[in-house]
Amino acid sequence: MTKKVDVGIPEEVTFQYKISDNYVIYSIDGVHGGLNAQGDIIVNFFSERHPIPRRETYKTQKDGSLIPTPIDVEQTSGIIRNVNFGIALKPDAARGIAKWLIDKANMVDKILKAKQKERDKK
Repeated sequence: MTKKVDVGIPEEVTFQYKISDNYVIYSIDGVHGGLNAQGDIIVNFFSERHPIPRRETYKTQKDGSLIPTPIDVEQTSGIIRNVNFGIALKPDAARGIAKWLIDKANMVDKILKAKQKERDKK
């Protein structure tokens, strides 16, 4: 008869989250800015995300696996806006970039509309 050895599975496990200094999100969800004294348009690009918890504690099952829902979470509330970078533009450059972006967005809309039309035919 084989005797099971208690390997000392803890009843709870706590995970500490450490964010690397190299952690970066490059998607852009919005901008914040204004004008500087030289008449440049300052645009600070940011991405939005939910806060990463500082710590989570889970109950364990007899086999050592975690029960999926944490029993305790330490984190800040709200949405985090990571300001990734900013640019300074002269008004003419801003208008040119705005026009270019609108043209590309309209092009994407046209392509998506055509694809939807093809799907609707099927």
